[in-house]
Amino acid sequence: MPEKILFLVRGKFGDTLVSFSVLKEYAARHPDQEITALVRRNYAEIVAGEGGIQVVPYKNRLQVFLYLLARRLLRGRFDVFAVLVGYGDIVPKLARLSGARRKIYLDGRFADVLPEYPPALSMDRQVDPPWQVASLLDPALPKPEALRMETLTARRRGKECGEAIGIAPLSDEKRRDMDAPTLGTLLGHLAVRHPGSPLYVFLNPGEESIVPPSAPSATRRRTFPSLPQLVDDYADLSEWYGTDTGLYHLAAASGIPCTVFFGPTQPKKNVMPRQDTRGIRLEVLDQDHCDIKSCRFAACLHQAIINHCGVPDVVGLEPTPPECPLRRFADDLRLHNREFVFGGEAR
Repeated sequence: MPEKILFLVRGKFGDTLVSFSVLKEYAARHPDQEITALVRRNYAEIVAGEGGIQVVPYKNRLQVFLYLLARRLLRGRFDVFAVLVGYGDIVPKLARLSGARRKIYLDGRFADVLPEYPPALSMDRQVDPPWQVASLLDPALPKPEALRMETLTARRRGKECGEAIGIAPLSDEKRRDMDAPTLGTLLGHLAVRHPGSPLYVFLNPGEESIVPPSAPSATRRRTFPSLPQLVDDYADLSEWYGTDTGLYHLAAASGIPCTVFFGPTQPKKNVMPRQDTRGIRLEVLDQDHCDIKSCRFAACLHQAIINHCGVPDVVGLEPTPPECPLRRFADDLRLHNREFVFGGEAR
């Protein structure tokens, strides 16, 4: 009988795609195992179809409990329950219900129920935690160096050539968001850099007002009420520009060359080393992480974008929190960018 492995992937969109890069490596090395992944329903349709992995979508806790109960009654216990990403009190409950012989978590916080975990969890890169968990099952497992989803790249190969330029100005965290003036500056720059190309600005419904009235005529607001609609639009893209957001990971997984503007977060943590991506950040910040969650106006992000566009303006620090790291350089705000190039030459 093949060994039955259940992986829990209970995270945000970017974490889900990164975790699946680990799952793909693992599945390719273990075709003799029965590998199942529990994934949030709205993300499952993106990763379903990747080879060797049975994706089970779920909408809420109840659906996960019912799946595990029915599976245990009808087909028996899993051999392994392993959490690639997932937090909260639901985790030990699911582990118990799985009835698995081996139960693996990210760290020792649930050691009474999930007694196996990496000895020292690394957070240097976004891919490190799920890879370390999977490495407890396969110590020789290679760490993924690029994010690729064949189901996504195939869509682009089916097109003659993508011509549109994608822009994602917003994230799920205010301090990583562009504002309307900065977005307008970027759109103007891209209209000159990519003449004749439509500029797709990707927004959730209700966010359209961030696009300034002065935006270039090539600008197209692309709202995505569902992920399949977003994936369809991504198939048209030749390049992608945006902030540090899950939409970047989708572009990377689709094989689209990307430029990511980083404010408080670290380029080398969130971009895999062989990705066709360049990260743009203020030189003075280097790889430092800013943990000021109260920030509602990331001057660091806005200044990096303005510098990239060749505009001589300096962003004021008045709206930033008193502890903003940039205040150390308040006497000389002639700041410069540093470009982090991953997986290829700078474009």
